[in-house]
Amino acid sequence: MSTSLILTTGTPAFADDQPADTTPPVIYSTGLRVGQDFGRLATFAPSFSDDVVAVQTSVNGHAYTYGGVKLHWPVMANLAGVDDNTDVDVTVRVYDQARNYSELTTRVHTEFIAPEASFSPAANTVVHGITKITGTALSDDVAEIAISRGGEKVSRVTAAPWELAWDTTKAALRGGLTLQVTDRAGNVTTYHRYYAVDNVGPDVSFSWDVPNVVHAGKFYLSSWISDRSGVDRVEWWIDGALRSTSKTGFTYDFGGR
Repeated sequence: MSTSLILTTGTPAFADDQPADTTPPVIYSTGLRVGQDFGRLATFAPSFSDDVVAVQTSVNGHAYTYGGVKLHWPVMANLAGVDDNTDVDVTVRVYDQARNYSELTTRVHTEFIAPEASFSPAANTVVHGITKITGTALSDDVAEIAISRGGEKVSRVTAAPWELAWDTTKAALRGGLTLQVTDRAGNVTTYHRYYAVDNVGPDVSFSWDVPNVVHAGKFYLSSWISDRSGVDRVEWWIDGALRSTSKTGFTYDFGGR
């Protein structure tokens, strides 16, 4: 009679062991429309499932990759070597943590000509209070005009009559503006304008020592008045009545007082 003992070993199975993740993430849209005009600096916003950790855009093998906080920013496409006025395929690929991916492609039409505009009032004009900046002589495909100061947009419009409000009370005496014009393809032209800001009343000085102003009889009253915007009107009031509108001075009879 013979006896044999067979000893086998193995790794125990645990209930929490999970199979490899092979399910790709979902991309719902590239954020582009078929045939839309597409500028060299155009941005767009793909939509995708919550498990995406990286987004890659590519055109003709040239790619940009976005991850981390930038994952939720608008993205761009690398158009190096792409000509103006041509159709091109933009591919958006999204990755999950396991490096599974999905992708979508949209064909767009390149349009790289930057928009143009003029503005009124003209640069170096004296401005006050809430000033209206109007875009004129615009390119036909302008989609937005924005005013920014210190890198922050303070006013924007997206349709005619292209009028923007600027609160000059928060500006320095020489107020600088950045005016950014964007067309439908995402091309941007930036203009810099400076204006003379005047939100202070005129400076007035008299040719005599106030309050020892006058004597009996006739007295010539004169003053020096200056204002950054120019002096439009001067009023001389004596004893509650308007006596003159001379900008330089006038003679007034104070009688026998």
